[in-house]
Amino acid sequence: MTIRDRYGSVPAVVFPLAAAMLLAGSTASYGLIEYFFPAETEKVVKYLTHPDPNARSQAASALGRRGDPQAVEPLIRALSDGDSMVRCYVAGALGKLKDPRAVPPLVERLGDKEHYVRVAAAEALGRIGDPSACDALVSALGDENWTARNEAAVALGRIGDRRVSDALLADLGEANIFRRAGAALALGELGETRAVEPLCRLVENVIPLIDEAGRQSRPAPEGSFIVGFALKALGRIGDPRATPTLVWAVGTYAGWHYAADALVELQDPKASDLLMAALADPDATVRGFAAEALGKLRERRAVERLIALLKDPDGWVGGHAAIALGQIGDRRAVEPLVAMAGGSNNGSASYALIAIGDPRAVPMLAPLLKDKWWPIRSVAALTIIQIRSPESVALVAPLLYDSDEKVRQAVVEGMSEARDPATVEPLLEALRTTKDRWGPHFIADALGEIGDPRALPALEELLKSKDSEIHNAAQQAIWHVQAKMKQPPSPATPGAVPQP
Repeated sequence: MTIRDRYGSVPAVVFPLAAAMLLAGSTASYGLIEYFFPAETEKVVKYLTHPDPNARSQAASALGRRGDPQAVEPLIRALSDGDSMVRCYVAGALGKLKDPRAVPPLVERLGDKEHYVRVAAAEALGRIGDPSACDALVSALGDENWTARNEAAVALGRIGDRRVSDALLADLGEANIFRRAGAALALGELGETRAVEPLCRLVENVIPLIDEAGRQSRPAPEGSFIVGFALKALGRIGDPRATPTLVWAVGTYAGWHYAADALVELQDPKASDLLMAALADPDATVRGFAAEALGKLRERRAVERLIALLKDPDGWVGGHAAIALGQIGDRRAVEPLVAMAGGSNNGSASYALIAIGDPRAVPMLAPLLKDKWWPIRSVAALTIIQIRSPESVALVAPLLYDSDEKVRQAVVEGMSEARDPATVEPLLEALRTTKDRWGPHFIADALGEIGDPRALPALEELLKSKDSEIHNAAQQAIWHVQAKMKQPPSPATPGAVPQP
């Protein structure tokens, strides 16, 4: 007899347990609910009126995953549930079922008092793809919640009914900033090329106001968030007419991040030429952001210019150039980056060297392991261990006993991130001798990340610790190792504090 047969219904404890698992980010709750719920749709439907809202939510979720059209009408009725979270789950389930009968009640939910229900309703309408929802979704672009606006825009893009474009273009001139932002997003999702010029004008008008406010330490103008939506839309539309505006926006604090991402999406070859020219701009802000945009574009033609920029008089610019070289991944940058690793921009140089991953950097960095300044030793160790050359572990392991605690901690963290089995023995030796309060905890975490079974005896010994942090770190590490060995996890040891 199965547990399902024995109970005849879902045990009450299952619903709050599944809800807690979902809140913790675990999808295992789906399997838990499916295991207990009966196989017949009509029996699961009965749980839509269960007294426990967790039960009603999980029933809706299960019905959506099963895809049985018999569930549509009961779910439509459940859209009026008094619990907002239940309404949210029900909307999601109807979106998965993609039945046009659900469109009118979902449109009604676009006006729900809870924003997350409005978000779920918009997403469901986009999944269903019925053009009759477009007018309501256009109205939802004026929602004051940005997630709801965004989901309405995405839904319009999914439906792809270009008849709404005229209304959206008109909304770009609306006084209501939320409607303007939503219209910009939706036009981007629809790929509406007629929006390119008005969106470029919007960006060129608003960014200077934002940057000027920043220079004067004043709050940004109301509604300035629309710049990000407009730049994102220009990237989605993909029209090269936007390239000059996007390149200009890269050189501004208000627009550089969104503009760089838009250029990556646009993939206009002319953008790289304009950005490389901007590397010589007298304004350090323009030089730095242009460098990072070239990195995002993976533009190899810019490597030599970016290497030269590592020595820019403004260290901030050099840091951005280093990050760009790491994103491009060209080995020509290794020696100049190693030279930078001994200075104040060592963090950016380290990121780049790890990203490039060239083992030639390891012997060049080795002298920095003996630098008198602890941050230099830490960064050099982190970089060498994560490049994972044959000599990396032998060079870095002695720093597990460095005179500075911060260096010792950085080495353990670097070994954890590298996940190199060759670091297990040095970590085990450090675990046996450490006097640091944090030592057993951090080393146990690292051993768990590496997942090598050689660590199990030492980790099991740590379970005897009366320190709850050490005990729990050891238990978590053991579970990680066992998972990587594809063994069933051992039961929690008495005294272990449950971890999320």
